[in-house]
Amino acid sequence: MQHLGQRHGLLVNPTLCTIPIRRHRTTPCVQRFISSSSSRGPVVEKSKLFRVCSGAGAAAATLGTAVVWIYGTTKVEPSISPFDPETFAPFTLISREAASPTSSVFTLKPTFSGECSKIYLDAWKKGVWSVQVKQPQLQIARSYTPLPPIQVAEESGNLRLLIRLEPQGEVSTYLHNLRLGATVELRGPHIEYSVPDDIDEVLFIAGGTGVAPALQVAYSLFENRQSIRSTPRLRILWANRQRGNSLGGKSDTPLTFSNNPRHWSNFVYSTGRTIKSQNYSELPQSTLVQELEALKEKNKGKLFVDYFCDEEDSYITKDVLKQYLAKPKISKARLTQNASIGKRLILISGPEGFVNYHAGPKKWFGGEELQGSLGGILKELNPSDWMIWKL
Repeated sequence: MQHLGQRHGLLVNPTLCTIPIRRHRTTPCVQRFISSSSSRGPVVEKSKLFRVCSGAGAAAATLGTAVVWIYGTTKVEPSISPFDPETFAPFTLISREAASPTSSVFTLKPTFSGECSKIYLDAWKKGVWSVQVKQPQLQIARSYTPLPPIQVAEESGNLRLLIRLEPQGEVSTYLHNLRLGATVELRGPHIEYSVPDDIDEVLFIAGGTGVAPALQVAYSLFENRQSIRSTPRLRILWANRQRGNSLGGKSDTPLTFSNNPRHWSNFVYSTGRTIKSQNYSELPQSTLVQELEALKEKNKGKLFVDYFCDEEDSYITKDVLKQYLAKPKISKARLTQNASIGKRLILISGPEGFVNYHAGPKKWFGGEELQGSLGGILKELNPSDWMIWKL
């Protein structure tokens, strides 16, 4: 276990991981409401601190509360309602753009008066954050991760959400059936994870729409932090079932996939073979690939992206991860400056099976979702010099 003061508890010891967090937006929880005449619900603690001890040591905790709450409100009264974690505020759906065969990017504009830019800025500086979207007919809500703004000229109050259409998803189906101009109620931001300032290297393992928090981390590290002592490096490993979700994406790292790579979704072995290099840069790029490429261009030498695709038999396997977890080389210039090496962080985000395969399942205890023990292929690799956090 490595400890980052009282704000961050990050697991590297398989025997420790009793850190409560809010369930992540890529496998978002559904929350149910009880209607009343008030537009306020109970205060949800955003940064409650815990210290949990075990035989092997102590874990500092923190980023969330119970996953399922019952609220005393659903009604948004005036159009001047502030946007905050307690109050649902009205937004207007102004755009819906297909991002892949299975997901879309929704752009929402606030219809209330008041400035949102500072609220967003504070959240972007921290790292990973989400908003809750209400489904009014069923009185339930689900959390989604906002995408970074794509241009300076973008209206400061607008939010962009990457939403996958789930066959049995009440909220995602409701949103995909809305017409432009419809009202959508949101509340937030909810801080999911605060990236430490003294990070030197981040490895983000993303599955499917789990790339949204990876984009958040990139935007937070490279666009919103003036106090970082040195610019960290971020490498995103993005896995999808189909190439259509990452069309046009070309990996920065040439890799040879070893025999018997395991498919995370069903834990079976596929035939081992070397994957032939293909020039996907010649294909038209999907929306998210374009945004990743734009961030890479703006942050050359600091941001790297590698793409994996089930239908091409390219997976993020144990052997593949070994290549990324090697100890960093220290340049002569850095040795001369006597600069210290900062912390190294692994973040995992995606469907439940994806997270379980790479880092083991989270655990439920006392109505809260905890990190759980480190498991999966990361436990087998035992990266003792890396901090690990499951989103």
